[in-house]
Amino acid sequence: MAKKLKDTTEIEYMAKDVFDAHIRSLLPKKTTIVWEKGDQPPDHFLMVDEQKFAVEVTRILDKIKVGDELMESPMIDDQLSRFAKEISEEFKSSPTLNGFYVLSMQPLPNFRTEKPELKKKINDFLISTRDKVEANMDLPSGWKIDKLNNENKGFGYIYSPGYATWEIEAKNQLIIILGEAIQKKKRKLAKFSLPKILLFVDKFIYSTNKMWQTITPQIKDSSFHTSARIILAEKKCQILWSERSELLSKYEELGKNS
Repeated sequence: MAKKLKDTTEIEYMAKDVFDAHIRSLLPKKTTIVWEKGDQPPDHFLMVDEQKFAVEVTRILDKIKVGDELMESPMIDDQLSRFAKEISEEFKSSPTLNGFYVLSMQPLPNFRTEKPELKKKINDFLISTRDKVEANMDLPSGWKIDKLNNENKGFGYIYSPGYATWEIEAKNQLIIILGEAIQKKKRKLAKFSLPKILLFVDKFIYSTNKMWQTITPQIKDSSFHTSARIILAEKKCQILWSERSELLSKYEELGKNS
């Protein structure tokens, strides 16, 4: 829980820094821009000349259907990477491990109950292929394990979402996720009379520039003075809407797929 809180706080400050750099590049040089720590809520306060804003940051994460449950992709990534590391730690000093193996994984419903059987199958495969140079085996639930060579000892892993998503499906999912995020932040900031800024940290796996351009008119909400999309990895910012015309610069390519 403490790590999650720390990660969330870091993301809030990183998003603030990206947004700050972007608006400084758009506003007149004489503009005074000052940030203050927020009261949670909001995440930050922003002073632009004499005008004060309440600023909230929210992560936009895709959700993947796993069985009957919708799970956020970072949760799945964490779950599967921890399992792969667990397997590697368990078997790295075992005499059954002789070679380099790659585990191909995809999301599983009831993952906790599946783990013991998966571990047993993997262990059986290590034993049966100890003296082989190359081998492979299908595991339950669409998983697979490959032995690549006898020269190195260790594990690698590959993660697949488990299904393909059509662009229209991804677009509709993004509209729903953004709509839910906007409503949640509106409720959170309802007690503030200050104009509000909402920063979307884009972690949506199927996200494209074109998609955000297309859906912005559908999600625009007048409760927020300004809203922006933030891509942290590239330190890029796209203003989606704003009451301040100087911020509505020509759309820029942000480095994601068009």
